[in-house]
Amino acid sequence: MTFFIPSKASIVDSEGKTKFVGRFVFDTIPMNLKELADSADRVFTGTCINIKDIPKDKIANLHVIKYTFEINESFKGLSGKKLISFKQWAPTTDNAGYEINKKYVLFLNPDSRIGLTSPVGFLQGHFDVNLDEHNKEIVANKVSNIGLHKNLTTKEKVLFHREHANGPNINYDDFIESVKEVIKN
Repeated sequence: MTFFIPSKASIVDSEGKTKFVGRFVFDTIPMNLKELADSADRVFTGTCINIKDIPKDKIANLHVIKYTFEINESFKGLSGKKLISFKQWAPTTDNAGYEINKKYVLFLNPDSRIGLTSPVGFLQGHFDVNLDEHNKEIVANKVSNIGLHKNLTTKEKVLFHREHANGPNINYDDFIESVKEVIKN
């Protein structure tokens, strides 16, 4: 569950004047892998191929960022598709950190009535795929995988047998095996 809390922050401009700027604070309750998968409308691995800033989306009437991904493998909600595009409200993308030609594993919420979505659990459903020092793929979400293994069955915990060797990173193949297991059940 994600909470959006509007707040005001003060900043001092170059002339030394204090200004108040509206900000949003995003906080989430930690979710395990099963909760992420159950809450997601779409789960896939993909490579980001386009990022488009839309200052005023025609449907949402908000500033949004449109992402397009080439789907490497679909686990839920996208069978047979080769591409996915989705729009996210711009203030929620500050920490998203998507990069063109980079691979991710994403757990996306259903689209809202105005066509927007975001990763489940804010940044918990957004996993970067990187290479370790041995050129093996590893994954970590933006909250260092906190709580992913809690209350999972032994079979679903496959991904965590190498967790300590890689710090907060998880071996990609083990992670994908566990994603498939939690979605199957």
